[in-house]
Amino acid sequence: PGGVWGAPKARSGMMSAAAVKSATMGSKAEQPAFPSDSTENVATALLGLQGENTRMSHKQVEQHRRLKAKQYFDELRCLVPGGMDSKNDRNRVLQLAIDHLKAVLSGQATATPTIKEENAEKDEAARLSEEDTASEQLMFEMDGVDGRKLSHNEVEQRRRLQAKLLYEELRSLLPNAAKFDKNTVLLSCIHILKQKSGVTEEALSRMVEGLNSAEQEEGKAVPSAR
Repeated sequence: PGGVWGAPKARSGMMSAAAVKSATMGSKAEQPAFPSDSTENVATALLGLQGENTRMSHKQVEQHRRLKAKQYFDELRCLVPGGMDSKNDRNRVLQLAIDHLKAVLSGQATATPTIKEENAEKDEAARLSEEDTASEQLMFEMDGVDGRKLSHNEVEQRRRLQAKLLYEELRSLLPNAAKFDKNTVLLSCIHILKQKSGVTEEALSRMVEGLNSAEQEEGKAVPSAR
């Protein structure tokens, strides 16, 4: 009886052990596939989201920098003689700011044209002279050394080089400004001019609003004139 009952028990035990071993080995072989793929997919998704967020953040920072630059240039245009002329590009505004800041720091000028209206005629004459100079300079920039017309890329390179030199000159006029970025250079110049001319923040804001309104009206009038 022991043999009759033992044999099946022994065979049953051996089959059970083999089945368990086979199942265990099979599960171990199959287990890494799903979690590994899942982990890689999750990591890839997270990296993709992180990259997207980084790109969005960079765009937002760049957009903010450009908006601040426009604000500072508008304020500078309101603080320097001849700066409110709509024909002035940014390089021209930088040159006017350099000239005016030099005059202010040397004591030759203490107020903006909007404060001392008796200098309006002198400012207008200076503006016309500056336009002639700017036109001559533009003709020089558009012509190459060999007399040929410069391409758009070459003109743009010259414009950027000129802007770089103007920022460097303006930076050299400011105290402790060696490491200032472009927007900080503009802001520091505005701060000095406001202090020297006595223009308040509220008054400057109104001047900028008036400048923007005048440009908008001028922009609306151009299509109708055509």
